[in-house]
Amino acid sequence: MLTRVYIDNFRSFQNFEYFPNSKQLLLGANGSGKSSLLEVLRRLKSFVKGDSNQFTQSTRTRWLTSSTQVFELEARLNNKKFEYRLELGYAEVTKGQTVALERLTVNGGTVFELAEGKIRFFLSTSESVAVPLQTNRSALLLSVLSNDDVRLFVGWLSDHVHCFDIDPYPGQMDETADKEEREPDFELNNLAGWYRSLVTTFPDENVKFLDSLKRSMDGFLTLKFSSQGWYAKVASGVHLAHEEEGELFHFRIVRRPTLSHFSLYDLALPY
Repeated sequence: MLTRVYIDNFRSFQNFEYFPNSKQLLLGANGSGKSSLLEVLRRLKSFVKGDSNQFTQSTRTRWLTSSTQVFELEARLNNKKFEYRLELGYAEVTKGQTVALERLTVNGGTVFELAEGKIRFFLSTSESVAVPLQTNRSALLLSVLSNDDVRLFVGWLSDHVHCFDIDPYPGQMDETADKEEREPDFELNNLAGWYRSLVTTFPDENVKFLDSLKRSMDGFLTLKFSSQGWYAKVASGVHLAHEEEGELFHFRIVRRPTLSHFSLYDLALPY
């Protein structure tokens, strides 16, 4: 579980610290940083997965003179405390971005570190090994195979941390899904494909999820799958389609008059 987020020198965040709970409501005026907080989590997730670095100079806090951006994540995984710290700097001559520091600690002990142009591997079965490396990308993936704790952290951040912005308009979501999608996109346009993957991966959790919706939403019956073009006689709920392999999955809202379209966008999907 994610337990702490620290951000310094990113958009409106300066020396900002956030302690999330399992359920939490963020309220604030436009431009106060609600979306930026999710943006940091999405960019850190992408960074650790090995994607191109999205923390450009334009994301720095405009009124600060420091060229260093600092991000920290803390999580509780398998009863261990994981702390990830990333410092990004910029060369004054070339204006190029560099990773000044990337470190992962577990219960206070370092299991991975990239600092001062050297990457240090802390193998699960031996002493640490240092190798020269200059990069503007994450090097954490290089240690996944050699350290069990690094593999656990990267897998958690990659597969179990999802941030998305739900747009309250049914037309924004794709009505068909011809494949399973492991992750939601930022605006949840691929809800049909993502939910298809969730049902396959977490069938027991999906049953509990549907039961909780029945208890909390008046008029809700179920979420179902059917092939495109087949009309399911469901009195209410969201209708997602599924049939033989290779056919499209169809997304449809079927509801009683008392069930608002907006109910769909209040769902907390399991992952």
